[in-house]
Amino acid sequence: MKKTGSYEAKSKFSQILRGVSDGDEFLITNHGKPIAKLVPANDRTGRDAAEVIQDLQAFQTRSDGSDVGLDDVQAAKQDGRR
Repeated sequence: MKKTGSYEAKSKFSQILRGVSDGDEFLITNHGKPIAKLVPANDRTGRDAAEVIQDLQAFQTRSDGSDVGLDDVQAAKQDGRR
């Protein structure tokens, strides 16, 4: 990942975009502190879709065989906020 200051990023924006289109990633800083990351839009660093679908299907059914409902999901979401 390439690091660049915000002023330089502004001055060389088209050059940076060419680099991003070639697959480069840029960390943009302001007074040495990271403020943004510029990465290719088609960057696929996430998990495979089939793997995500399997995980969701496994989550949908509890160990006792009953389905997980919207209320269960909302309760889990609230628990995560505590």
